[in-house]
Amino acid sequence: MELFRPGLRSKEARPTIVFVGKLAESKGINTLVDAACSLVPQFPNLQLWLIGPSNQSTCERVAEKARAAGAPDLLVLKGFVDRIELPSHLCSAHVFAAPSRYEGGPGFVYLEAMACGVPVIGTTGSGATEVIRHGETGLLIPPDDTGSLAAALAQLLSTPEQSARLGDQARAYVEAEADSQTCLRALEQFYLSVIDRMETDTNKDKIRKARLVSQNAAANEALNDFE
Repeated sequence: MELFRPGLRSKEARPTIVFVGKLAESKGINTLVDAACSLVPQFPNLQLWLIGPSNQSTCERVAEKARAAGAPDLLVLKGFVDRIELPSHLCSAHVFAAPSRYEGGPGFVYLEAMACGVPVIGTTGSGATEVIRHGETGLLIPPDDTGSLAAALAQLLSTPEQSARLGDQARAYVEAEADSQTCLRALEQFYLSVIDRMETDTNKDKIRKARLVSQNAAANEALNDFE
């Protein structure tokens, strides 16, 4: 909680969307870039920060999308950002968007942005729904829906009052509901639900051992994320 907090850096002068995660189709990166490209006429100075690992072909493909939209300076491919520096990057942005098709677990990437007081956009049917309450702590859209994502982004970028309200409520939610112990329990339940689906009469001993491993993994991951 101390690492991710609001006000670490002033907002960018240009309207800025930030994405954090692997630059992959499963993370909705193509949908996000397409949505951002469609908003260039409305927000000529728009920029989209892409933070996370990628390969050269993905970078070239999304850069070509921006060039084709007449916005060669739309994308900022930041690559890997150290965890200590990440909160400042989040605070500088106006909107956090990660339209993943599927996000396992309780959605820590959203919680980090929410802890920084940044309004977030996620997708229905994914782990984002465990932490984003539509219209209260962020916005939810259908996966692979460029039009809905563009509309949600435009809504937040054009209404600073709503963005500030969602950001404040998101931060309050993290403080009240998403401390390390709460997240540890949620992550543990996620791991255990997966294990339960695997459980059979013939491998109960193996599963019992897996339960212990999952509990330790959940504890370590949650405490690392909210140190």
